[in-house]
Amino acid sequence: MVVRRTLIAVVALGLLLFIARNKLADRPELPVINTVPAFEFTDQAGADYASTKLEGKVWLASLLYTTCPGPCPRLVGQLGRFMNSWKKYDQLRFVSFTVDPSRDSPGVLSDYAAAHDINTARWALLTADESGLYPFIRQAFLVEAATEITDLDDDEIDLLGPIAHSLHVFLVDGDLRLRGIYDTTDETAMRRLKADVPLLLRNH
Repeated sequence: MVVRRTLIAVVALGLLLFIARNKLADRPELPVINTVPAFEFTDQAGADYASTKLEGKVWLASLLYTTCPGPCPRLVGQLGRFMNSWKKYDQLRFVSFTVDPSRDSPGVLSDYAAAHDINTARWALLTADESGLYPFIRQAFLVEAATEITDLDDDEIDLLGPIAHSLHVFLVDGDLRLRGIYDTTDETAMRRLKADVPLLLRNH
């Protein structure tokens, strides 16, 4: 009787695993939204950082600037939690592009990474001349890089910062194809991101 119950349990477990695998396999592939242009910018260590470093990797791109008082630290905190929960995915990388390159030098970005416990082995903070960086952001991620805010009072600027920029994150595959855009202020979008990253990594 014990052997029979054990056999039934093993068969049931196998059936559940089979159903789970089929459900994952049945999920549609993520769409290809855009192609990210090849790039070569400068990272927080002052080293050249080219898109070739990301060949074969799945990566999450984001926009930030170091003097941003509220939205950017929240964004960095969200991404940091994602990074910790996805430690097992060795092919996953994070790349943040400053939208205030005139102030955010490599040294400033390095200090910012240290202050926010950013693991720069897997998360790069990039800067470049505005003339090259802003058009790249528009072309790659289909959003404006940054807009200076002029119609807020001092308290609102202290809360939001003087530069408006997208708080979306952008999921890119190892062939520089944009596969997802997610609003970090929307819980539904964040749940979708949590599902889409492992899906893309499995199918990549």
